[in-house]
Amino acid sequence: MTGSYDPDLNLTYWGTGNPSPDWNSDARPGDNLYSDSVIALDADTGKLRWHYQFTPHDDFDFDAVQVPVLADIEWQGRKRKVILWANRNGFFTYLIARQDNSSWENHSSRSPGPVDSMKGQTLASRGPDSQP
Repeated sequence: MTGSYDPDLNLTYWGTGNPSPDWNSDARPGDNLYSDSVIALDADTGKLRWHYQFTPHDDFDFDAVQVPVLADIEWQGRKRKVILWANRNGFFTYLIARQDNSSWENHSSRSPGPVDSMKGQTLASRGPDSQP
């Protein structure tokens, strides 16, 4: 598994796998914290600084082990740090650092038409909720 390193913030970013058992989500209630997530670790101490879960309570093996793409872009008139993530859950997510870099805002791609398999996806949500 390949991570990414931001020397400005001294953080390493890693994607995490899906929860287990992946074939029966009824056996593991809740969001299954830290699964299908990006975690940010302090490069010196290894301590968790923050995390973002792309697919809470994953029913479909949507692990998040893609390589985190880090970039500095112009966003709403200011230069901002972003993490770009083409996730297995079908959403392209870009996480934008808040001004003090203490947390990140979720912005996900939008489908050009209705999305029947996901409910609850908003710019402020943690991620999509699966719907049978």
